[in-house]
Amino acid sequence: MTPNSNPPKPACQICGTPMDGYNFEGFYKCPACSFVTAGVTLTKKQAEQLYCGRYFNGEEYADYVSDEALIKKNFQDRMRTLLRFVPDPGAKSLFEIGSAYGFFLETAAKHFGKTAGIDITREGVEFAVKRGNNEFKGEFLKFNKLGKTDVFCMWDTIEHLSKPAEYIKKIAAHTKTGGLLAITTGDIASFNAKFRGARWRQIHPPTHLHYFSVKSLTYLLNRNGYEVVYAGHPGQYANLGNIFKIMFVIRSRNEALYNFLKGVGLAALNIYFNMFDLVYIIARKVR
Repeated sequence: MTPNSNPPKPACQICGTPMDGYNFEGFYKCPACSFVTAGVTLTKKQAEQLYCGRYFNGEEYADYVSDEALIKKNFQDRMRTLLRFVPDPGAKSLFEIGSAYGFFLETAAKHFGKTAGIDITREGVEFAVKRGNNEFKGEFLKFNKLGKTDVFCMWDTIEHLSKPAEYIKKIAAHTKTGGLLAITTGDIASFNAKFRGARWRQIHPPTHLHYFSVKSLTYLLNRNGYEVVYAGHPGQYANLGNIFKIMFVIRSRNEALYNFLKGVGLAALNIYFNMFDLVYIIARKVR
């Protein structure tokens, strides 16, 4: 028997259409809804090993906890946009998927009557709980303590999920009619993503498994009973020192350049930038 030189194309998780090869080796793109996947699957054990404390301190982030003030500043911006669509938030419930160290939950608790979250990172959940956040350790698809909720949030999370369509389906089943789902993720249809290609800052499996656009996210949300009420491209605040550490120490192993930039004082600066390659979607549950 000769090997099959034309193996079957994987089916799109979002719409079921057979996917085509993409610009990068091992990647696939759906010709119907434009969903892109890296073609990588993680087991539960692999995911927990990947998203351990090192992920937030030295692997993906320079030092997540030390960057708390700027991370919360970004969350405050996202919250201001979200609150435009939430009348009387003090009477509403909010649940965050991928709540990490609880920084957004602390921001949300100032506005919403009830807040909770879930994450698989043990160190993050322990940190959040010690600070009084209602955060659970575990896998959302197996979480059975969830009632009907007014607002769900996934900040830079959906790209990490092995089964994003199943997450949206479960979220929809637990969202009150008229409730909201807020999502941020990289926008693979953005100019920066197309210009940078495989060097785009969001292309790094196995942490980023899937890549969305406004089109593919809208399709996924519509088929689960949502209508998109907001789509924007937010900027973000960041510390140059952490950016330099990620670029020159963690990724390119050029510690000498990092030390030089730190020595001349650039690492102490905080900046705001917008590459318009992140998408922020808010969708309302209509059926």
